[in-house]
Amino acid sequence: MYNVMIVEDELMVRIGIKNSVKWAEFDMTVVAEAENGNEGYEYFLQHRPEIVITDIRMNIMNGTEMIKKIRAMDKDCFIIVISCLEDFDLLQDIVNCQIFCYLLKATMKISDLEDMLRKIRKKLDSKKPDFPKAEPEKESDVNAAFRQWLQSDGDADYARLASQYPALPPHPKTLLLYRAKHQQDSPLSDLHTRFISDILMRMLPHSVTLCPGDSVFLQLSDRFMDDPEKTAAEIASAVTKYLNVEILCSHRASHCLEDSLKEDINSYLLDSAPYQRHIDKALAYIQRNYCKDISLSDAAAYCGISPNYFSLLFKQKTGESFTKYLNRLRIEKAKMLLSQTDLYIYEISDSIGYGDLAYFSKIFKQQTGLSPSEWRSVPADRET
Repeated sequence: MYNVMIVEDELMVRIGIKNSVKWAEFDMTVVAEAENGNEGYEYFLQHRPEIVITDIRMNIMNGTEMIKKIRAMDKDCFIIVISCLEDFDLLQDIVNCQIFCYLLKATMKISDLEDMLRKIRKKLDSKKPDFPKAEPEKESDVNAAFRQWLQSDGDADYARLASQYPALPPHPKTLLLYRAKHQQDSPLSDLHTRFISDILMRMLPHSVTLCPGDSVFLQLSDRFMDDPEKTAAEIASAVTKYLNVEILCSHRASHCLEDSLKEDINSYLLDSAPYQRHIDKALAYIQRNYCKDISLSDAAAYCGISPNYFSLLFKQKTGESFTKYLNRLRIEKAKMLLSQTDLYIYEISDSIGYGDLAYFSKIFKQQTGLSPSEWRSVPADRET
């Protein structure tokens, strides 16, 4: 039998949790109830429960302080946090405390809690109390597949993707795209992302909510909306109110949205600030490393995105491919060295990242119409 402790300052909530769950079916029993974090920590020391279900905002000692004290001495205890959206500032303080799951008071059903207890029971029975990182939820699988589809070649079929993931509407009629920005200009944390996704799902239940990019969220629905502007405004207001995050929305409704879905979303992503930062980061990387043997894959890895998607972003933002941009930069450096130094041509080739002198000469002539030696010896014919 596994021991459970409930820490909740609202008596009726505490009683409701204790009496609504059929604990014996999970081989569990409630060994302690506490109305604040101080009491909860004392009971934890007495009973050493395997599972702690706790509120966050409480008097005397809040839930975050109690959780930190528990984690300092017990790394394996499973902690379920039941909170309100207004508790977000406190939740950020325990983001690294290995919380098994977060449940929202306003929308939580007993079945939600039982689903979590069932997962915990399975882990305890297997005597491997690790946390659910290696086993992503179905939503994560869909999100990962959707991101991969966005970054794939143009002939990838949305209908085929939807057939593999039933959560996706096969014939989407409405697309809502959101870009979120913290009002303090700080990056969105994983907790921000999780809460924004939850708000979107609650406010538009007949849709799937995905996160295809940094600070970007989308909802796909197989239904038309009577007033998408009003829906978007209500969602934006809720996110701002609870999370101090500004969220901007763009919408589109169409009978054949899937035909241009990838193009619409990618255009939106490419215009977003986080993706511009990817390219700014890549350009700085190239400037620092053009003299080395670098590749598109190296730059993509440096930016933390896939090579295919990096190639798309780079060309969209610079107007030329990665290879063409790199060659042009190197040849400009070579022109300067040919004009201003007495270095041998093979030394110049090596100093700008071309280990192969013949290849350097070929690229140089393609771009200037002259060989490196001709460029150096015939100044009047140089291109500028």
